[in-house]
Amino acid sequence: MSEHFKGKTALITGATTGMGRAVALALAKHGAKVVIAARREKQGAEAVAEVEAVGGQGLFVRTDVTIEAEAKAMVDQTLEHFGQLHFVFNNAGSGVNTPITEMTTAEWDQDIAVNLTGTFYGLKAQMAVMKAEGGSIVNMSSQTATFASPGYGAYAAAKAGVEALTRVAAIEGAEKNIRVNTVAPGVINTDILRTVPPELLEVLKSRIPMKRPGEISEVAELVLFLLSPASSFITGQNILIEGGFTKGLSF
Repeated sequence: MSEHFKGKTALITGATTGMGRAVALALAKHGAKVVIAARREKQGAEAVAEVEAVGGQGLFVRTDVTIEAEAKAMVDQTLEHFGQLHFVFNNAGSGVNTPITEMTTAEWDQDIAVNLTGTFYGLKAQMAVMKAEGGSIVNMSSQTATFASPGYGAYAAAKAGVEALTRVAAIEGAEKNIRVNTVAPGVINTDILRTVPPELLEVLKSRIPMKRPGEISEVAELVLFLLSPASSFITGQNILIEGGFTKGLSF
C-alpha cells in the first residue's frame, strides 16, 4: 500500500488523539506528508514528532473546525507547505450524553457545530482545491447514526447529517475524480472506553456479536483502504465497523 501514499499529502482533523492520530501515523509509515489539524498545540507538536519518527513529513495547523475561516486556513496552509492535497480524514468530533428533555440549546448547538458544520466547512474548502487531479475524503460518522443510543440525540443527529452530506458530496465530486465516504465505528477500544465502568463494559461486549470492542488500528486500516486506490470505485458509502452490533440482538 505504501506506493499509494508515498510523497502524497494527507490532511487529518482531530488528529492529536485516538483514531485521528492512528490514521496520521499509519499514513506516515507509508511515506505520506501529514497535516495534523487540531486545537491543542502541545499535542499537535507531539503528533508531528511521531509522524516524522516513523518516516513521514508532518505539519501542525491549529484549527477549530467550527470556524469556517480556520477550516479554510488549514487547507490554505496545507497547500502553502506541501503544494497539493490528495487525502482527507475529517475526524474531529465530540458528543454530550444528555437526554433530549434535559439537553440545553448550547449542548445541541455544540454537537451540531463540531460534528456536522465542521465537516461541511472542511469539505467546502477541501473539495475546492482537489479539482485539478481529484482525491479521496473520508468523513467520520458513528453507529449512533444508525442504532439509537439514548442520551446522544444531538450527536446522532449530527452524524446522520454527516452521512447525508457525504452522499451529496460524493455525487458532486464524482466528475472531478473526488471520492467521499464515511466510516461509522461502534464500540472501539479508545481512551474514552477505558473510563467506562467494568460492569457496563461487559454489557456492551455482550451486545456485540463478535464479543469484543474494535481496535483503533482496525478503524485506521479501513480509513486507509477508503483513501487508497484499492477502493477506487467506492464513493458515497457509509461503512459500519462495529462487530455486527447494529445488525440485531446477540444471544
